Amino acid sequence: MRLLQKLNRTYILFSSLLFLVAGVLLYFFLTANIDYEAEEQLLNTERRIARQLTRGHTPTKLFPVLEVTQLAVHRPQGLTITDTTMFDQVEGEEETFRQVRSVRNINGHSYAIVLRQMVVQHSEYIMTIGCILVLVMGLLLVCLTLMNRSIHRTVWQSYYTTLEAVKNFSVHQPGPLQLQDSATQEFQEMHTALSRLTEKARLDYLALKEFSENASHEMQTPLAVLQNKLDELLQDLALIELQARHIQTAGTAVQKLSKLNQTLLLLTKIENRQFIHTETVCVTAFLCRQLDLLEDFLLEKKLQVTLEETAALKVSANPALVDVLLSNLLSNAIKHNNAHGCISIEIGKNRLLVSNSGKPLPYAPSLLFERFSKADAYSPSLGLGLAIVRTICHLYGWEVQYQVQKNRHSLEITFPETVA
Repeated sequence: MRLLQKLNRTYILFSSLLFLVAGVLLYFFLTANIDYEAEEQLLNTERRIARQLTRGHTPTKLFPVLEVTQLAVHRPQGLTITDTTMFDQVEGEEETFRQVRSVRNINGHSYAIVLRQMVVQHSEYIMTIGCILVLVMGLLLVCLTLMNRSIHRTVWQSYYTTLEAVKNFSVHQPGPLQLQDSATQEFQEMHTALSRLTEKARLDYLALKEFSENASHEMQTPLAVLQNKLDELLQDLALIELQARHIQTAGTAVQKLSKLNQTLLLLTKIENRQFIHTETVCVTAFLCRQLDLLEDFLLEKKLQVTLEETAALKVSANPALVDVLLSNLLSNAIKHNNAHGCISIEIGKNRLLVSNSGKPLPYAPSLLFERFSKADAYSPSLGLGLAIVRTICHLYGWEVQYQVQKNRHSLEITFPETVA
């Protein structure tokens, strides 16, 4: 929900409650005030009539507003104020009246004075007040909506400009984030904080990138020298068998360490989004090329490969990363397969499914994509292949899932957006 909509809803809710309370208070205040004025006017009229009677003038009867009657018997003086309902011949319907009835003893005679004044019914009060409040509230909301839209177009324009600049910001860009100055203090403070934050992120990324590249280079050089020296030692004819085995074990460890260094560096580059270049990639063509490269491993295990393509699958990605992803998927299917097993590959419009026969997983499937997850602790595998697959999928918003059914393991990648 947009901020303008939330503000309007808040205004409507608050205004409705405020007008409801105001309407109730206005109703009670008006009814009390009008009733008081009506009673006061009736009492003043009653006193004027009493003075006229004292002077010997009898007012003319005007039903149902005024009635003056001389009583046959003497009665004590008194006064009552009540509400009564009578038929009004002028209006042609029953009407509510405020009535003052008094008994006056004047010049030795008792007079009954009855005064009535038509009062507005409470339902009419409520209807009138309600209509007025609804009209005022409607006008207020229209004014508030127009005002909010005007503010939204002017004051909030700086916010949307900043938001667009932040969306387009990348740690790969050569310079800091450029934001326009704002006349609003809060927006200017936000600009300052965002500039500091993005610049720190950019510098941290550059430092990490430089460290990764330097560390990789500095580690690969001594590892290459060490591997070369171990190879030279293995060629020494004076070596005994035990020494040769130790040197060969050390060489295997150096090779594994070198491969680990390169793989971790690749993971770091993917997570830091250093593979910026993208192009349209035909997954089938890349997959066939990987199958050709891995043909010797397939023949070694005598694996049967089936490829079924129901629709062309093209994605927008970095070609090198697509190669790495497919290579790791196929290598995983070969490495964890049985001898004389099978590999099934299905390519659809927006999915890629790689299935292979194999032994049951020795650990929970949820750990399959974690780094250094291996079926055998003594396996020469690094346990990083599927971690790289997951990282590449996350980079492009693809979804990777693992399923197993009757010792048949399946890895499925779903591509939300494909290229036609």
